[in-house]
Amino acid sequence: MSWPFQEKALAKGLREPLGAPDLSLDGIHPMQRPSTLPGMHGEKIGQYRLHLLAADLNISGQPRQLALLLKELIPASGKAGEHYFYRHLATHLPIYTPLMIAGDDNAGWLVTLAPGELRAPESWDVDDYRAAVDSLAVLHDCYWGLYDDLDNFANLRHPLDSGHNHLVTEIQDAVRFMIQNYPEFAVSRYAVLLECLMDRLEEIAGTLKKEPFTLLHGNYWPDNIARPIDGGRQQVANWHQAAIGPAVLDAVMFAQQTVTYLQPVFPLTAALARYRVQLRELRGEIIWNDQQWNLLWDYSLLWLLMADRLPWIVALPPEMYHEWHPSLQRFWLDPAAQILKTRFGVTLPG
Repeated sequence: MSWPFQEKALAKGLREPLGAPDLSLDGIHPMQRPSTLPGMHGEKIGQYRLHLLAADLNISGQPRQLALLLKELIPASGKAGEHYFYRHLATHLPIYTPLMIAGDDNAGWLVTLAPGELRAPESWDVDDYRAAVDSLAVLHDCYWGLYDDLDNFANLRHPLDSGHNHLVTEIQDAVRFMIQNYPEFAVSRYAVLLECLMDRLEEIAGTLKKEPFTLLHGNYWPDNIARPIDGGRQQVANWHQAAIGPAVLDAVMFAQQTVTYLQPVFPLTAALARYRVQLRELRGEIIWNDQQWNLLWDYSLLWLLMADRLPWIVALPPEMYHEWHPSLQRFWLDPAAQILKTRFGVTLPG
């Protein structure tokens, strides 16, 4: 089987982290995949492919085998930039990430050291959720208000800033596609919902842009967090959607993805309350009162529905969309309709 990398480039990437300047790579072959890898949901929905590989090494005349994880971004799923992120930002993060070995953003692939045995997201306990929200608060605090510094990293997304006009066009195309291709969106209720949100997109974005910007993971939830079965530190993986924006966007995505695909043993209201407390203690000030938080939460959900979920849905195969529609309706569309009513006084047709 052919791989996107050259073996000598992979050997070069392994020498420094292993402290083995004489390392040679004798071969690469697929390994049997474990039941859990970070990012398996993203693979399922067609964002990328994951391969677990065994690297046969020779170090100072001694054979050794190392497990590696190859991630190949599917071009239609978006812009690659993860290798750049690992090279220039990952080592400065206050949280743990997988060890990057090699990659190529133009070709859309990344090789990291494979994790050991992991606890499946479905089996997370309360302490796992606590650790995850604590890490999110630490990440956001570290880069709080550092827009100018983060803007120097060219491959970070700017969902509310420099790419906004392009994004509006993408959202308009997605709305048009949904109404034309899926009967559920041709009915008056959801068609009106999307049209109302389009009319208010600038207002929604404007409110969110008033917040301090920080470094966002972009899709922070248990599927993208490697939790070692032996209780070691969590590693946050899959940074291809890393962005600059208000912290609440990461918090909303964490809650929405978790409640959509998992049955968390730790109530998300408690998890989010803990996140706010942790961030308040780290910042030494109250960041949001309840009224401010609730407003930002509502606007973030509306923004993510339009700017993240709709373009993603458009890229799904029809059969996968139909499987996912009930969750879309329950966790995104119906809450968005309620927010339109309470925040903007808009009542949708039945």
